[in-house]
Amino acid sequence: MKLGQELSLQDNAKVLTWEPGDESSVKFWYKFAKGINTSGETVTQWTDSSGQSNDATQSTVGDRPHISGT
Repeated sequence: MKLGQELSLQDNAKVLTWEPGDESSVKFWYKFAKGINTSGETVTQWTDSSGQSNDATQSTVGDRPHISGT
């Protein structure tokens, strides 16, 4: 970005990201508000984003977590 004739600013920042595949010891990764399957107001499954297929489920309906809109 050029700021006048004599002054300039360069953006040399690097964007660092992390994915579960970057770490071999990751067993599961549940992302906030992602991969959540519901039935009514209860969560039936929370999909594992690590690639290990360790999805979180609760077969006992009365023990399932409840969600509500904001």
